[in-house]
Amino acid sequence: MTIEEFIDHIFNHPVDGVPWFRRTKHNDFIPGVNPTQLALLLTETYENSGVLLHPFSDAQVAQGLQFGFQLGLNQVVMLNDEVSIENSIHNDVILHATSSIASLFRQIMAKRCKDMRLANVSKASIDYNPLNFACYMWWEVTFMSGKPEIIERTEFDKTVLSTMTEILAIPHAACQESALHGLGHWKFKYPDRVEDIINRFLDTSNDISDEIIRYALSAIKGTIN
Repeated sequence: MTIEEFIDHIFNHPVDGVPWFRRTKHNDFIPGVNPTQLALLLTETYENSGVLLHPFSDAQVAQGLQFGFQLGLNQVVMLNDEVSIENSIHNDVILHATSSIASLFRQIMAKRCKDMRLANVSKASIDYNPLNFACYMWWEVTFMSGKPEIIERTEFDKTVLSTMTEILAIPHAACQESALHGLGHWKFKYPDRVEDIINRFLDTSNDISDEIIRYALSAIKGTIN
């Protein structure tokens, strides 16, 4: 499958209630694409998202990303957890796919999400633009939970934390909120690392809103919504 075919398959659908991928009875949502190919296609999509997703509306992009992170990316992540089939997809491919999420946030979320009240305190931003919901919930619905007790997950967990740190540095409230949301969920697995990331953000960032500061302090405690 070419990247053009992949983009068309994922994003070129009407938005009319039930997402297209919830209507199928089949588990194979992308016929003929194995996990390694899926990771590579997701990586290319994220790294070139500004151009590749330009033809689609915010609602279409949000719907397609819902498939990408809830089903497609999760398939890759779950494979990373399966030691018995760890050789079926190269670890570097998974790490690259994960780190490429920062490019998606820079090219799409920071450009197309509404920079308004945070999603955790007001539904207005979510109702106004479905991309705001995709941005806010990204790290919760991907099931990318930290697993420091599994030695094979060390590099993957490190990459996820680094990616969230990159996104936190993007000067856009929706991106910062998303990263803090993810870090708040990881607080109980990597308490010192999460606290260091957020404190450094608070110490070095200029012109961040009071809402972001309050949410950051909640994330440090692991009491985020």
